[in-house]
Amino acid sequence: MKTFPRYRKARGFTIVELLIVIVVIGILAVIAISSFARAQDQARRNALISDLKSAAKQLASDLATGETYPATLAASNGGRGVTVTQGATVNYVPNNTVSPPSYCLDYTLGSLQYYIKHNAGAAEGVCQGAGLVAQYYTNMTLSGTPTVSRIEPSISYDWGNAYVAAPGIPLDGYSVRWTGLVTAPSTGSYTFHAFTDDGVRVWVNGTLIINQWIDQHATRTGTISLNAGQQYPIVYEMYENAGSAAAALDWTPPAGTQVNIPASAFTYSR
Repeated sequence: MKTFPRYRKARGFTIVELLIVIVVIGILAVIAISSFARAQDQARRNALISDLKSAAKQLASDLATGETYPATLAASNGGRGVTVTQGATVNYVPNNTVSPPSYCLDYTLGSLQYYIKHNAGAAEGVCQGAGLVAQYYTNMTLSGTPTVSRIEPSISYDWGNAYVAAPGIPLDGYSVRWTGLVTAPSTGSYTFHAFTDDGVRVWVNGTLIINQWIDQHATRTGTISLNAGQQYPIVYEMYENAGSAAAALDWTPPAGTQVNIPASAFTYSR
């Protein structure tokens, strides 16, 4: 009698084995997605740094040609601008009031933030330094894109009616915004004095302490309590209508006398 080989019946996967397979597939998928995300992030980082270096090279060429850095990035390269990473937020702060002139430029793309200065390579972070960011507008409403953006050590100007506040700014009908951080040297009540012609508004730590947005030639004051060594956001806005123009910001510290707020008390940060 002919015999046939016996075959063992195939055994299926158990529930535990199926779960193990699913977990392994999930881990591999997470690793693959994470690796892809890291590769994309690195590519964006490389593009950001490359574009910053390209912009810095063009700004250096602008300085060599005109002995100053352009007031805006749009004015660089003979009005053709510089390379900006698509989708990036840009902050450019030139300072042609010092010798030699300086600038800081930063690009932000999502969580990536890199900056470059006139005398250093690209580094992670945003522009910071001593002084305030001053933005000058060719209108009295601080609207649109500023014509001039630069770093200024403090606010102490009396332009009168014969001197322009900044290149490209008319004698009348303009506005300025200064922004940054102010550090209190001691704890207590500070009185801020804003001398202005014409309108003025001052915020310290988000509190509007001076609000006289009217035509005037006057000193306005506001008081706020500050803690020693702490940095507070500060904003000073003014507009000039016609005639004389001026802007100055002093303070009276606790148990002190009125002085113009020194550059050492200010820090700018985008």
